Amino acid sequence: MTASIYGGDTNYIRVSRKYTITFNCNFNFFYYPFNVDHCSMIYRVKRNTLNYVSLLKYGSGINYDNNDKLVEYAVGNIDVAKFDTEEPYSGLQVTIQLQHLFASQVLTIFIPTTIINLITFVTYFFKWYDFQNRVMVSLTALLVLMTLFSQVADALPRTSYFKLVDVWFFVSILYTFLVIVSHTVVEVYHKYDHDVLREFGDWGGGGYRQDKKGIREIEDAPPRTWQEKLKDLLYRMPRAPSPRNPNSWPILLNRAAGILTSLFFVVFNLVFWSMAFMQKISAYYMDLERVQVIEEIVGYP
Repeated sequence: MTASIYGGDTNYIRVSRKYTITFNCNFNFFYYPFNVDHCSMIYRVKRNTLNYVSLLKYGSGINYDNNDKLVEYAVGNIDVAKFDTEEPYSGLQVTIQLQHLFASQVLTIFIPTTIINLITFVTYFFKWYDFQNRVMVSLTALLVLMTLFSQVADALPRTSYFKLVDVWFFVSILYTFLVIVSHTVVEVYHKYDHDVLREFGDWGGGGYRQDKKGIREIEDAPPRTWQEKLKDLLYRMPRAPSPRNPNSWPILLNRAAGILTSLFFVVFNLVFWSMAFMQKISAYYMDLERVQVIEEIVGYP
């Protein structure tokens, strides 16, 4: 009878167990739908201390076969690192990156609302005195935005704080409201035919008169100098209210409102999309910092 003795440093004992465990993860939906979240799972040995049992990563540590078709998330990087604790037990921390799929939200939320905002902006290209058509188009766009927001809000995650998509809807509605207000202010300063006759009808022997074609300038009104004509041709800026240009203020307000609202919309888009993509870039660098070099075991079945 022969007895064989094997050294423990050259022989391994492998024990496999299968567990089904449910982990709860905390998500930050502030950047929704562009959020990138990390779900952590901690594995620890409780009964034996580090002097007897050490939990180490074998090979890659964890494998994900991608068989599950997730509807809203895509599994990104999976990191396995040593779990540091004051207790004398060994442990590993598995961090799974979950990237929210935002293509559906872009097609159903951001593109339609952008088109509606552009339709609202187009009203500045209507005749400045066509208040009825300008305000009707803007009000219709506002109603469509409110309806779309009420429908989308039911499908959004419920949070006690606002999300990027909420900010997008709020600013879109605010932009349309500001356009309507600007059209209203232009209409308030708009001088109609009877206003022009009442204010400039007896101006210095000239002024305006009314005939079958409407309000017309009296021929003996002071002629404009060539400097005034050249300035208007180069700058196209209205002068102060006068018999020559009684609606200078509404024209000026209409142009200024169109420029200011355009700048507001462009600046907001730059800030919004910068925040959305900077969150993904910061999540990428966070993954690089999280990677740690820990002891691995390879070579046994």
